[in-house]
Amino acid sequence: MEIKQYIALIWHWAWLIILGALLAGATAFFVNRQTTPVYSASSRLLIDEAPGTNSGNEYSQVLMEQRLALTYVELMTTRPILEKTVETLGLPFNSGVLAGMIAVSAPQDTQIINVSVQDTDPERAAAIANTLGDVFIAENQARESLRYAEPIQNWETRIKELGDELETLEVQIKELEGAETAV
Repeated sequence: MEIKQYIALIWHWAWLIILGALLAGATAFFVNRQTTPVYSASSRLLIDEAPGTNSGNEYSQVLMEQRLALTYVELMTTRPILEKTVETLGLPFNSGVLAGMIAVSAPQDTQIINVSVQDTDPERAAAIANTLGDVFIAENQARESLRYAEPIQNWETRIKELGDELETLEVQIKELEGAETAV
């Protein structure tokens, strides 16, 4: 066969090739139109030492913060945090659905937590990613406050007791000074 024969053969069947391409394009277009787009939003949290917890050894501090990041990853996906996020944003679904939309991870050897959210609404995905971090931070601060509440209360009570004792001693000293001057 010569080149002219090949060209004639292709030209003869060109309508079928064009029809196949159009059919494939139309099918792809309609499938794409029926598919709901899924958007992704992410946020990052940096685990930093709490004031007054510096052990003096930077390496130990970094290791502690890396381990803390792994712990926080697990805590961020707990039901109370997710429920508070749903409540804060007024989401139209429960914490179980939210759990399926998020991914929380800590890259190895870092003090960073990545929060990723996939949703059909881009604004809602961004709001969830940011609010989940905010809710976790607030809950963690509340937990830390409760941790120190009792010792602080004990110290405040002891300070008040010592203040009362001091006042009593000052009154006794003044009484003794008054008795001494009377003699």
